[in-house]
Amino acid sequence: CFPSLHVGASILSALCCLSAHRPTGIWAFVLAILISLSTLTVRQHYVADVLLGFLLAGFCYSFFVCRTEPLTQRSARFAYRTVAPPLVGFTLMFVGFSSMYFMNMQPWT
Repeated sequence: CFPSLHVGASILSALCCLSAHRPTGIWAFVLAILISLSTLTVRQHYVADVLLGFLLAGFCYSFFVCRTEPLTQRSARFAYRTVAPPLVGFTLMFVGFSSMYFMNMQPWT
């Protein structure tokens, strides 16, 4: 579908993580880029879909997130503790499935 909501949601999430905690946001942004590339690799979306997903995420971030109050130190620590475990889990899952795919192991089929 046009635009890619996979890309839009992952980039928007990465931008929010980046504003809350920079190291976590950098990892989230790397994963968002990998998600964007994977949608192209498995031919689920065209390049225009991915680009518009990026633009949509940037618009939503600037229109909705940037207009809110900045995080306090306490809420930033809470956000980091809330975001970090799923981010690490998703990273491990992504690496595992990618490794199985590139070794032609496809247990999901």
